Amino acid sequence: MSKHSDKYNALPLDQRDPHPSLGCGVTAEQALERAMVMAAAPELLEALVEARKVLSATLRYAAPDFFETDADVAGHVTISRIDSAITKARGSP
Repeated sequence: MSKHSDKYNALPLDQRDPHPSLGCGVTAEQALERAMVMAAAPELLEALVEARKVLSATLRYAAPDFFETDADVAGHVTISRIDSAITKARGSP
């Protein structure tokens, strides 16, 4: 167990990814940054789903000849990236 585990009442952290300059673990700053992103993840996912709806509607309105079907919209580069991120966030392959 880490010498700090009892003091901060936290589980020890086993870093498996190499630090860019030290070659071991991540820095405390990097761990905090990752923790903040994870804490915001539910809101980020919700916002991304909403943004996809808005972009989809905008594409259909602005270029109805190009985006007639859901498949047409899904083929748009940005929509495709959004769909991939949503799928990944939901834990689907």
